[in-house]
Amino acid sequence: MIVEKLLFQSYFKGVGIDWWCSLVSVMVEVDRILRPQETFIVNDGMEKIGEIEKMMESLKWNVIMTHSRYGEGVISVQKSGWRPTEVETITSAISSERELV
Repeated sequence: MIVEKLLFQSYFKGVGIDWWCSLVSVMVEVDRILRPQETFIVNDGMEKIGEIEKMMESLKWNVIMTHSRYGEGVISVQKSGWRPTEVETITSAISSERELV
């Protein structure tokens, strides 16, 4: 398996990520930064690995590998090129011509 990018805390120095904020905030930023087919690898406790796996699956990322031993775990996930097939327009988010004048 070829890992296109290995991301870890030192990689993000200067990017503006607060590593002590919520895990959801960090994962949203990872999803924003990485392009499709790029890989993200995390080494942490099994509780965090489980949370990350659920989040990444909900974002349609591919879980390539998980491994655990003695309460520690590693997960490797790859961002897919998935996009929604249905688009729903929210009319309240669209301004009318009268509102623009």
